[in-house]
Amino acid sequence: MHIQVSSVCGLSRPAEVLLFGSDGTMRFSEGRLFGAPKAAKQLEEIHIPSERRGRWRVEEEFIGAIRGEEPVRLTTFEDGVKYMEFTEAVAQSMATGHVVPVEDLELLERLEDEMDLETIRERMNESATPFSKLKKELGL
Repeated sequence: MHIQVSSVCGLSRPAEVLLFGSDGTMRFSEGRLFGAPKAAKQLEEIHIPSERRGRWRVEEEFIGAIRGEEPVRLTTFEDGVKYMEFTEAVAQSMATGHVVPVEDLELLERLEDEMDLETIRERMNESATPFSKLKKELGL
């Protein structure tokens, strides 16, 4: 089973996920997992070995999909391009301390039809090129 949970929460306390089942209860809060069978009086922490833990790899999956090294799982290529545009704007804003506007999303949508996936894959395989430079070289 796979459960996807958003971390966007309007509450002031840390977000948590509670699962109540016929055989017990589990709670995930602040990166820690707790659980107990239904007869237990309290939840106990469940330690997950590091090799079994999931991790954030959105950008890595995006580049892997461009290179053909792994399948696209949770988003389309087009949505990935928009996401990377946004991610780069955030990184530039953090580095400069200034607002960095995200390019016109309608323009990105129009360009999606013109993008040559094979050219992008070739460029990504040549070297680790910053996304902004890659877009410029591809005329995006």
